[in-house]
Amino acid sequence: MRIRPAEVEDAPTIAVIHVAAWREAYRGLMSSEFLASLSVEKRTQQWTAALAQDSPILRLVIEHEGRVAGFCSSGPFRDEQLAMEEGVELYAINIDPNYWRCGLGKRLVEYVSDYYQQKEAKAIYLWVLNGNLRAMAFYESLGFLPDGRSKVDYGHAGEPLHELLFIRRLSA
Repeated sequence: MRIRPAEVEDAPTIAVIHVAAWREAYRGLMSSEFLASLSVEKRTQQWTAALAQDSPILRLVIEHEGRVAGFCSSGPFRDEQLAMEEGVELYAINIDPNYWRCGLGKRLVEYVSDYYQQKEAKAIYLWVLNGNLRAMAFYESLGFLPDGRSKVDYGHAGEPLHELLFIRRLSA
């Protein structure tokens, strides 16, 4: 396994993983119509644009058996109130479903945690879709705990998505 910065050339592979992971992970949690409408072509365009720009966002891929098998992105917390707590946000972590339970997600989270600990961040936050028990168990196994805050996101699936905030404190 190798973790490295994502490059523009990775955009098509990241897009395929992104769509496949969402369709598998969110089955039963998001509408089947929305999941079926996810487009690898649109995601490729979005990832190509994102990876081509200079940004404070940390975008990584993890390679397994010589091929990109997952990705994550993280950076400044997008909620201004929480940004004052010197934390960062894990925006996305997606692994090719064929490689779930192989330790790739854990490796990415540990890499991100080490990276931000060296940058003196105090915590990593992430939003988890309420009802996504698999993701909640995964994050809890890595030391993330529910923060008690929640929000409703209307921007992703065209329907209200109830999300819970999780936090992992980083040691000083």
